[in-house]
Amino acid sequence: MWSLLLVGLIEAAPPVVTTEVVEPIVLRTDAKRGRRRGGKKGQSTDWGHEFYARPAVGGSSYTGADGTSTTAIAIGGQGGVRYWQKKRGNPIWAGRSRAQLQYIVSSGSATGMEVRVGSFMGPQWAGPSQSYFGLSSGLDVFWNRYNFGDVALDPTVGVGMPFVASTGLKLVGVYAGFEPSWIANEDRRVDWSDVDEFGFGHQFSTFVGGQLNLGGMGVGLNYTRTVTAYGVQQGYGVSFNLSG
Repeated sequence: MWSLLLVGLIEAAPPVVTTEVVEPIVLRTDAKRGRRRGGKKGQSTDWGHEFYARPAVGGSSYTGADGTSTTAIAIGGQGGVRYWQKKRGNPIWAGRSRAQLQYIVSSGSATGMEVRVGSFMGPQWAGPSQSYFGLSSGLDVFWNRYNFGDVALDPTVGVGMPFVASTGLKLVGVYAGFEPSWIANEDRRVDWSDVDEFGFGHQFSTFVGGQLNLGGMGVGLNYTRTVTAYGVQQGYGVSFNLSG
C-alpha cells in the first residue's frame, strides 16, 4: 500500500504522521466462508488467512506558536497477516496482526522514528446486499521519538488500546473509534486536570475514516485528533492502497 498523508496541526502541538494503524480488519463480504474439502470427506478449514506487505510514504507539517512551519517526509511500511472465521451465521470473528516501521526525515530539524507491533480482533455481522458491521479492539505496543525544532519528544515505550466500529458495503466502508495510550516516559503523559479536553490514559486519540475498494486498489480518507502533553494534534490523510 502506498499512502500519501497530508497532516495539519494547530498551535504548538508536535505533529503526528497519520498512518492506518486501526483500519477495519477485513470486510466480512470478502471472507469466503463455508467448508473446504480436502483429504477426508467433510473435512473443513475453520479459519482463512492472508499475508500482506504495504510500503508507505507520507508528509507532515509542524506549526509553532510563532507561526513558523516545519515540513517533513515519513517513509516506512507495515506487514502482517489478516485472518477470519469461515463459518456460517452471525457473527464471525476477524483479526489482523501487523508490525509497522516509520521514519521522519527532512532537510531541516525534523526527525523521528516509530515502531509498532499489534494484534486486533472482533466480531463482524453480515447484512442484506453485502452490507456489514464490525467491532474490533486489541493492543498496539509502540516505541517512538520525535524532534521538531525546539520541541523534543524524548524516546518512550507505550501501549495503545484502539476500539473501532466499521460499517458499509463490499465496495464502500466507513469506520470510527478512539484509542487511549499509556506511556512509560512520565514527561510525555497528559495531566488531565490541566487540560480542557476529554480523555483518559496518558494520551487519547479519536479518529474517523472511509474507504472505497476498487478491485486491487483502494482509496481512503481519514482524520485523527490526539490530545498529548504538548497540545492537540490533528491529522488529515488521503491514502491510495494496493491490495496484498
